[in-house]
Amino acid sequence: MFDVKVEGLDSLDKDLEEFSQKVDKAIPAGLKTVLGDFTDSLASHVQTDVYEAYDPIDYERTGAMGDKGNMTGDISGNVLNFLYEFSTEMKPVNKGRYYQDSDDVIRAVQDSDYLWFVGRRNIPERPFWDNFVSEQLIGGQAEMSLARGMNAHDPTLQVKATKGTTIIDGDDTFGELHGAPQGSILNTGEDEES
Repeated sequence: MFDVKVEGLDSLDKDLEEFSQKVDKAIPAGLKTVLGDFTDSLASHVQTDVYEAYDPIDYERTGAMGDKGNMTGDISGNVLNFLYEFSTEMKPVNKGRYYQDSDDVIRAVQDSDYLWFVGRRNIPERPFWDNFVSEQLIGGQAEMSLARGMNAHDPTLQVKATKGTTIIDGDDTFGELHGAPQGSILNTGEDEES
């Protein structure tokens, strides 16, 4: 018969508890870095993939899609909720109609098979949201941002990013923001035609 005695378990439990507390404090700091990188990335994709890809002639852009003030987030514990909503009103030159919902504008901008309010001209696909999601969530940029932010908060953690570990928990991913706009079109009254 053997009499086995393990020493140091109390110390191991204490070390694990201290490490867990460090991680718990670093995660929100890492998520703040992710949020900042999300807004920078999305604003950049709006600029290059939307604004630079097509010049409208029937309306003036308001810049609301690319305004970082319309890209916000809420960090609660170890969860980041990212919200992207913007005013859909346009400065009309010829027409005063616009989509009511920013998700509908995203759908219209991303897909080429829609007819906007621009004389039934074909407008190229401008998949800025898909490019943003692909870069940040599928491509691993969010993981790298999280690790960078956590390490900035506490360099002793030595967090390493692992690509492909992000869990996308939301409706506004690839499938939801495609196809025909689903909401109603509003009219400012400047276009009297029906």
